[in-house]
Amino acid sequence: MFPISCSTVFGVRAVKAFNLQPAASGFQVQQAAFEGPFELLIHLLERDKLDIKDIVLSDITQKYMESLKVLQQFDPDLASDFIYTAAWLLELKSRSLLPRVEREQLALQQQDDPREELIVRLMEYKRFKELAVVLEAKASGGYRVHARPPGMPDVAVIVPQLAPHSLDNLFSAYNRALTKGKKEVRELPARGMPVAERIEALRAQLAHGPAHYAELTKGMAVKDRIVTFLAMLELVRMGEIVVSQQKLFGPILLEMKRDANG
Repeated sequence: MFPISCSTVFGVRAVKAFNLQPAASGFQVQQAAFEGPFELLIHLLERDKLDIKDIVLSDITQKYMESLKVLQQFDPDLASDFIYTAAWLLELKSRSLLPRVEREQLALQQQDDPREELIVRLMEYKRFKELAVVLEAKASGGYRVHARPPGMPDVAVIVPQLAPHSLDNLFSAYNRALTKGKKEVRELPARGMPVAERIEALRAQLAHGPAHYAELTKGMAVKDRIVTFLAMLELVRMGEIVVSQQKLFGPILLEMKRDANG
């Protein structure tokens, strides 16, 4: 699966792709869609039925570079993210091929392993992608539920005709009815803010400067937080904002792109 046109998701270029299957006369092209260089790497692993933790730097780098060469035949103006990732993979590969002594010295200086660095990045990307699918499914499922507006008239109750009773029996029945008490009336919450409205709200908030996702969703119900997360993804996809995270599970910072309103 190889890219052909571009937009932006999570700071990574999203691309429309072709699925190139080897054939006797060359490649058979089937149009598909996937996002960014990390999705290409995930695709290469899934195609070969490999687990992320079993990745071999030299193999995945070679397959990625071969895919990149084919891709450039369809799109000479290739997205910079794909070229940057290719350079990054080559750097990781070169570090892994260093003599053991030099590799250990370099690891002490940088405090990371090139193979482990790639594994962490791929697992983080896959985790965010799966989370986005789950959140979108939950949010879209909520739109099929209609809340009951408050203040609807009560259903009319028809009192059946009762046979004659003594005053004592009626008084006892009255006391029993009082002890049961009234049933608690629960009102379903109204539907939260639609994604389109939340997108406009985020634009207005970020126009004043960068903000953390936790600040933007403080005090919100879970459903509204999901809608805000989807609105954030949509703004990233449209290239209006940039989302950054300094470390895994760290705070998420949102800010408008410099040329978004220019």
